[in-house]
Amino acid sequence: MLSGETRDSLWRNEVAPRALFGMLRYRPGDEAHRLEMPVLVCVAERDNETPEELTRQIAERAPRGELRRYPGDHFDFYRDPVRQQVLTDQIAFLHEHLTVLR
Repeated sequence: MLSGETRDSLWRNEVAPRALFGMLRYRPGDEAHRLEMPVLVCVAERDNETPEELTRQIAERAPRGELRRYPGDHFDFYRDPVRQQVLTDQIAFLHEHLTVLR
């Protein structure tokens, strides 16, 4: 059994860097061609946190992918009026692609 201090050291020195390295190599666009369901990708035109080039690949490679572009940056998705437009588009997408069972 490892002591708490040993476990914390193990996490900091081995596990965390390996997990971070794996995340840095993760590219959802590489697997998008395998998605069978409709996919809505919403992207801000000036997004520095999630660059449009990478997110656009998901919509382009997914067989049923749709891309929606919005003015502003990454955090404008959380502020009106961009937030309201994103929500409106997402709800319309869901209405179009989801079937309600009666």
